[in-house]
Amino acid sequence: MTRTDNPPTLEASTSDDPPCPLPGSTRSRRSLLRALGACVIGGGGVLAASCSSTNYGDEFYTLRLAAFGKDVMWMPSSRAISLAMLEAARIAPGDVVYDLGSGDGIIPILAAQHFGARAVGIEYNPDLVALSRRNAARAGVSDRVSFRKGDIFLEDFSEASVVTLYLGEDLNQRLRPRLEALKPGTRVVSNRFGLGSWGPDEVIDRVPNEYAMLWIVPVQVGGVWRVLTPVKPLPERIEIIQSNQILELRTRSGYFHTVVGQGRLRGQSINVVLETTGAAKLSASGTAETERIETIATPPNGSSKGSEAIPLILERLRVRPGITDP
Repeated sequence: MTRTDNPPTLEASTSDDPPCPLPGSTRSRRSLLRALGACVIGGGGVLAASCSSTNYGDEFYTLRLAAFGKDVMWMPSSRAISLAMLEAARIAPGDVVYDLGSGDGIIPILAAQHFGARAVGIEYNPDLVALSRRNAARAGVSDRVSFRKGDIFLEDFSEASVVTLYLGEDLNQRLRPRLEALKPGTRVVSNRFGLGSWGPDEVIDRVPNEYAMLWIVPVQVGGVWRVLTPVKPLPERIEIIQSNQILELRTRSGYFHTVVGQGRLRGQSINVVLETTGAAKLSASGTAETERIETIATPPNGSSKGSEAIPLILERLRVRPGITDP
């Protein structure tokens, strides 16, 4: 859930920081609230009282800090970090942005207002859905933004090219299988909370006292591949072991394997470094699809004069289960 700094006029809001200071390292919304509650014990009672009494809604709906929701308690998200998240995702007019747990609608509204994207907010609380629709109307973007009441674990958001989150690590982990199954190249941006062992492609830390993380859903390339353009010392077949965007390239002989390279994906863009004879390495970059990888390999430093970049193309092999690749 998120909020606007000035609900009646989103565009007029200029504050870069949330009105209440938030701890920098917590695993859940409840941890954030416990840390905020420490302000009272530590002498910050006036500040904490001010935070808890502020109305983040409008004249039709009173929204308080830590309002209970279906899975999380409502916490504020500043305009500054919301814009930084959208900028990091490189939002363009052709994008479809889904905000899961959209609260008062600040991210979908900013996505339409500043980047021309179409945006959808999914929110379980019907009062927040109604507030979001009013905020969108005030901001003049109702034609490009929609909000619907729904459970983020049941709603379909597969059309998204960008997904934004401000939920908590436990909820992020529950969503992770569905996020990993999105179209390659889909950008996922989370305010403050990670996705477990799936490390981010970028940490967004340019807003003081706040941070977010960006992931780009990688294409699935794990499996056995045939090398169509011979490049020494690569064999005719290699196996790619994939862990999200991180790749390991191996050759296999019976039950034994040898690592011949490392790589990384960013959506469908692939970069690999291959071991060659001696200490030299061969770098290759290009585009990966589920059935074909096309890259250009750059000869290692110190190679003979006249050597040029060469195409390195791989085609997926279908290996029957239980059959060891020769």
